Amino acid sequence: MKRGCCSSRQPITDHAFTVTYDSENHFQVLFQCWGSVWPRVLPYCLFNVILAAILHYSKDGERHDYGYTGKGHSLLTMIVSFLLVSRIGVSYGRYCQVRNSLEKVITSSQQLIHLMSVFTSDNITQNGKEFRHDMAFLTMTQVRCIMCVMDYQNDKVASWDLPEIDPQIAVKLREQLFLNDKTKAFAHHSWISKCEENMRVPIRLALLLRKQIMSQSKKLE
Repeated sequence: MKRGCCSSRQPITDHAFTVTYDSENHFQVLFQCWGSVWPRVLPYCLFNVILAAILHYSKDGERHDYGYTGKGHSLLTMIVSFLLVSRIGVSYGRYCQVRNSLEKVITSSQQLIHLMSVFTSDNITQNGKEFRHDMAFLTMTQVRCIMCVMDYQNDKVASWDLPEIDPQIAVKLREQLFLNDKTKAFAHHSWISKCEENMRVPIRLALLLRKQIMSQSKKLE
């Protein structure tokens, strides 16, 4: 199962970019080029190896024995246990944060649809019905795209390829993304991935939703 991380930086252009990796392939996680900790950890590893080699070859029998005692294992066990518990706590905290944020999104979407239906309930014309229908559909589309962003690492399905997306909205999204040749020149770096552009879809849909709300003065006349 693949995961993603957005905290790494490309050393040449110093731009942040998404790092994808396969959590089942430990060799790839350790030795991948981007997003690896080896450039920072390797100097300390080399220093420890050189120091251990010097102590090993400089010992003189029982007179100068620079061996290791068993006390370090108990300390190492305590440190590893602390790190394991802290990492589990961080992972669970992130899960709860994402869950609470998703709950807020769904609640806010429901309230937006309800309020828009109540405030425009006096308008029973065809334009009013279409306006309420478009508002509800666009709001639910945004929630569906947010779920698509969260599931992209497993499903590999972009938001503009979802069957629930309106074809006109999908065309607008493809025109505004940095994956096509017309808009690629405006990107801040050339390492644009489909995963990164998929994360921008909910933001673009939020803009379309605001435009839809502002159009009520013309559609509800």
